[in-house]
Amino acid sequence: MYIKIKQGDIFIISDIVLHGETFSLNKKIRLGKVVFVSKITRKMIGITVSYDTFDQIPSEVSDIKFMDRIFYTGNQLLRNGDWEIIGNQNVTKNEENLTLRLTGSTLRKMDVDLGVVSHQDRKKIQATINRWFWFFV
Repeated sequence: MYIKIKQGDIFIISDIVLHGETFSLNKKIRLGKVVFVSKITRKMIGITVSYDTFDQIPSEVSDIKFMDRIFYTGNQLLRNGDWEIIGNQNVTKNEENLTLRLTGSTLRKMDVDLGVVSHQDRKKIQATINRWFWFFV
């Protein structure tokens, strides 16, 4: 059974395996928030993670603060229920702005094509964008 993922979904992050290395949360809980669900690249989502770790699952998620970085990953851990969704919080304008990225020569925000970027402007834009996002699988 697949779980439907929505923008703003808040979920429990388990230990993360990146390039064969496990990043353990040392029996703490960290929360993630779905900022972006792509309709173009159907399996890609953009998430951000909570500043704080927790000893137990918070009963209220409306006041949880999230980092100003976006991570792009596949949606399979949420869709399969490995990362349990525990609530929802509106996505802020600042979080939407974190999705600004270059795809080839095209500048995108969320799934909106903002136009082609000249080679001259590309490095300047890329330097700004690199502060905001990371990829992991």
